[in-house]
Amino acid sequence: MRRFLYISFTLLCLHSSAQSNRWLEARTSHGFFIPHRNTLPQLLTGHANTLELSYVTQTEGSQSWHQDYKGPEMGIGFYYMDLGNDHELGKFLSLYPFLALPLVGESDHGLVLRMGVGLAYLTKTYVRQENMFNTAIGSHVNYSFHFALRYQRDLGRIRLGTGLSLSHASNASIRLPNLGANVVAADLTLAWRMNQEKRIFTRTDMRTTEGKEALALFLSLGMRQSDSFLNNEHGVQELRLNWERDFSPKLSYSLGADIIHNRATYQEFKTDTLSGLFFLQTGLNMGIKMRFGTASLFLQNGFYLSQGMENQGGLYHRFGGRKDVGDRCVLELSLKTHYAKADYLAIGFGYKLKSKTRTWEQ
Repeated sequence: MRRFLYISFTLLCLHSSAQSNRWLEARTSHGFFIPHRNTLPQLLTGHANTLELSYVTQTEGSQSWHQDYKGPEMGIGFYYMDLGNDHELGKFLSLYPFLALPLVGESDHGLVLRMGVGLAYLTKTYVRQENMFNTAIGSHVNYSFHFALRYQRDLGRIRLGTGLSLSHASNASIRLPNLGANVVAADLTLAWRMNQEKRIFTRTDMRTTEGKEALALFLSLGMRQSDSFLNNEHGVQELRLNWERDFSPKLSYSLGADIIHNRATYQEFKTDTLSGLFFLQTGLNMGIKMRFGTASLFLQNGFYLSQGMENQGGLYHRFGGRKDVGDRCVLELSLKTHYAKADYLAIGFGYKLKSKTRTWEQ
């Protein structure tokens, strides 16, 4: 695995574009594991420390969303984290692609939001006899999320930065227990520009001049484990209706309705004595979506109308990514959660029943 990561990172660093700034960046951070459930505080025994190496390149301005986000940066990072409890939590390693969006100012001098999703490997997991208190992680291989709010400034070929970051690892309840490992930290970064001359982001008059409104039907399939002792996996099926409308070149808002069949929530009950409708979870949601050309990231917050056989509170959340395929079809990868606890990961297909385009007012 180490050889694969080294070769992948080397190839990415060798790939260059004459039209963009390319950076090799190092990050160090000091933080702590967040005990977000009442069974986790005993895992907090020391501070978490991180060392990360990233390859960063600036977008060229050739697409309208490059202009809308004022020259965002993309890259890939690899970090090694000591979680501060080597006996029960071990080490946290992650490889993840990311997108860095300027919020205030520009990429070379301003406040930047970095968002990334990738794979994580945790060296210690829950083991019933040997590590029974680690209810945060049930598998070695997990997915990871990384968010960072950072102020950075270029000084010639050197870039300095500081800010806060949040790192998360879990497996979407494919293997229980799975409360998730969350770490918040203060960061310091130092980067070196790989190209000899600084490339200025090209400002053009290219703008998104059209907004859309669409009504879409989504069908999603997922998987979830119901019990950490029996290790039984069960399928999840979702049928969702989603209406959304663009309100800026970058953002959309949405309203939706969900019908969810989650077999893991009632597998221990005698199903022949209960009505089939009693097993369904239903809810209403509202959300927001960030667009990047034909790709997008979305976040939805919902409340249950019915929860079937499982009560995890009245609210749920769903976030993920979408990719438009043609004018009507949408591919989706999403994660449903109850606050910081993952419920399941789902792959979905959407079809736009109605869609219309409108021109932005100038």
